[in-house]
Amino acid sequence: MQAAKEGVQETMEVSELEVLKEIRDALVAQRPAAAERAEAAAAATTACSAGALARTRVGRQAD
Repeated sequence: MQAAKEGVQETMEVSELEVLKEIRDALVAQRPAAAERAEAAAAATTACSAGALARTRVGRQAD
């Protein structure tokens, strides 16, 4: 009976480990996409700031 319990425990541990590996793989696969989104957001913010600065300069020149 004890051997059967140990076998079940080992099976559960292996199953849990496999699930954790799948979760890890999914998270690692998302990393490049998240980095690309962050870079795109930073570029968009820079472009908006540059546009606002250009509009401010044009407005000052008109005065």
